Amino acid sequence: MRNHFLRVTPRKNRHDDDSGFTLVEMVIAIMVLSLVALLAFPFFARSLIVMDLNNTTTHAVNSAQAIIENLRSDPTCANVNNIRNNVTPFHDGRGVEYIIELNLETECVDASLVEIEVTATRTRDDKRLFTQDISLLVLSPGAYFEVNP
Repeated sequence: MRNHFLRVTPRKNRHDDDSGFTLVEMVIAIMVLSLVALLAFPFFARSLIVMDLNNTTTHAVNSAQAIIENLRSDPTCANVNNIRNNVTPFHDGRGVEYIIELNLETECVDASLVEIEVTATRTRDDKRLFTQDISLLVLSPGAYFEVNP
């Protein structure tokens, strides 16, 4: 007795399989991916430039904070003038040089409030990284505050 429901179909040869990619399809895919990468490249390049500037700015802010803390720990005209006249270049660890300058908006007189502008500038292109204004109560040498609870 023959089974009419069972049909045997011949197996296809492995070389007759059309499920792969042709060379033309591969070239087109590579061209499309290259075009997308070419269009995205300026965004990546710009992000590296911004990252470099942000890194230098962060180092400059930290250096300026150290200078401001030095001023606050010794608020005398001698210290203010010493720091103002001693402009030393700083480096951000990757070779970028910047300077921090103190510009007095009022004359430094003992027992007075002095307005100071702290500016960080990158030296290779004179790009101003940041500016911060601070007010410092300058004491007479040997003077101190007494805090009463």
